[in-house]
Amino acid sequence: MRCNRCDKQIKPGQEYRHGSQTLCADCCMELRMPRKRKTHWQYLTAIRSQYLQPSPDKPTTSEP
Repeated sequence: MRCNRCDKQIKPGQEYRHGSQTLCADCCMELRMPRKRKTHWQYLTAIRSQYLQPSPDKPTTSEP
């Protein structure tokens, strides 16, 4: 049996059904859980949070 999306050979018992399509495990996962991209602001926030972390060798002081 072959995958309807990527045309890869599928072993019997390892095929997945999605609607009327017969899919391999990889194509089925891509259809059911598509990749989500970060927005521009999420990307910037992630970078800034890495650089704004206090370094482990410097003690943090908090003034009352």
